[in-house]
Amino acid sequence: MIHSVTLKNIVKIYNPGLFSLKVDKLNLTNDRIHVINGPNGSGKSTLLNLISTIEKPDKGSVLFNNEPLNGLGKKIGVLMQKHYLFNLTVFENVALGLKLRNYPRSKITPAVTKMMQKLKISHLSDRGVKTLSGGERRRVSIAQILVLTPRILLMDEPTSNIDAQNIFAIEEAIKQIHKKFAPLTIITTHCLNQAFRLSSNIISITDGKITDFLHENVFFGEATKTNEGLKTIKIAKDKEVSFITEKQGNIYIAIDPQNIIISKNIVPTSARNHLCGTVEKAEFCGPCVRLLIDVGAPLYATITRQSFKELGINLGATVCASFKVNSVKVL
Repeated sequence: MIHSVTLKNIVKIYNPGLFSLKVDKLNLTNDRIHVINGPNGSGKSTLLNLISTIEKPDKGSVLFNNEPLNGLGKKIGVLMQKHYLFNLTVFENVALGLKLRNYPRSKITPAVTKMMQKLKISHLSDRGVKTLSGGERRRVSIAQILVLTPRILLMDEPTSNIDAQNIFAIEEAIKQIHKKFAPLTIITTHCLNQAFRLSSNIISITDGKITDFLHENVFFGEATKTNEGLKTIKIAKDKEVSFITEKQGNIYIAIDPQNIIISKNIVPTSARNHLCGTVEKAEFCGPCVRLLIDVGAPLYATITRQSFKELGINLGATVCASFKVNSVKVL
């Protein structure tokens, strides 16, 4: 059976004149997984909060099967970026929601055991959550939500702080749950590669508005003219990006991760932009590796596995990200 969530004429204002979420109409159905993609602060989490009824819009309505969403209650599963666990064992945490819904013990144990196997946390079953790493706690939180098989499943950056090996296990578990139970599944991520792995319907959001383009490495700032006729904006305290535009004032720019060249040191090239930073994360995606580099702001770059191997890049390594001025797109 097809279920739908519809947002109509939505307005949610936080800081008047600074940020607001505006959605004229958005209709999502449970026949596929939906992914909301956008940079930090773009409005992804706000959109989930409205659908989950954690927050209410200042204007407009959120409907489930064309009826007010209020009252769906326990049938909504929500995993937020800050998801808290109880001071219990891992097994007890995953089983807690089923117990509160008065499931019989004969059904709880096999359901919890199966879900823990899918997310590769069976070996943690008897551990207390205080002894877990951040990534392990995240996987337990995901198991706690998925085991409930909700009608609406909302997940805000579900694989944040997860190592590359377990990202794919989590993605596979989400796809299996959707295939078997068909919850209306909405996931937020800033990772386009993950978005494409999970969904054929990617919704891009920038500055509180749904857009018809998908971009990564999106930065906002005031364009300043240089002596060479270029423009720059600051993306961090001591880091600037140069680009070509006639626009003035506050603007958004985007840098394609595939147009970024990674080296161990700054090398002489025609590229005008050189941002050095620390490798925070490396995610293997087929023949490529997606790097998260802290240059004072998060910057994503995609390189081949061969380049990754030849450069000898490790987590915590210092690298230089270089790209040309015409690789910067003004939004």
